Amino acid sequence: MDVLAFISEIVKALAWPLTILAIVFIMKDKIGDLLDLVTKIKVGEVEVEIGNRLKKLQPSAKIDLRKFKKTKEDEKFLSLLNLSISSPRAAILESWLLIEEAAKKRFEKFNAGFKQEEFSRNIRGGLEITGVFRNPKANDLFIDLRRIRNLAVHSTENLLKEQDAVRFVELSKRMIEFINKD
Repeated sequence: MDVLAFISEIVKALAWPLTILAIVFIMKDKIGDLLDLVTKIKVGEVEVEIGNRLKKLQPSAKIDLRKFKKTKEDEKFLSLLNLSISSPRAAILESWLLIEEAAKKRFEKFNAGFKQEEFSRNIRGGLEITGVFRNPKANDLFIDLRRIRNLAVHSTENLLKEQDAVRFVELSKRMIEFINKD
């Protein structure tokens, strides 16, 4: 075998593995987002259940329901906690709408200059401009809540349970506190 044939064989053998590695490297962020959606892995007889992102978030936002005041906002959250029992997805989406509402008020207060059609597509950008993400916990919480909200919107399976929705509602309240802070 001459040198050219040898090189040709090596290129043939490495083409697919190198292509796969290049795709994984380029798409690593998207693959990470997809892995957040995985709740169970089964290989042969072995099945492993993986906790979802909400469980990881729980320690950062503890809310004692006894401390709720009788404000309109608190009544909204209490009704969302009740909604979590019958429809976790609806509770998550309604909680997200409260985050959007708080963000919109903040944009108006700081005159962030967003047009209505740009608002829902770039809430994160507006919160960044208005200084909400000076606190890194607010940024991390927003990203995680948005990821879970997207799961609730786009998932065709019933992956979210009552306790997930309750946690999401509690964390949404915390996010709104970050948004309302001056």
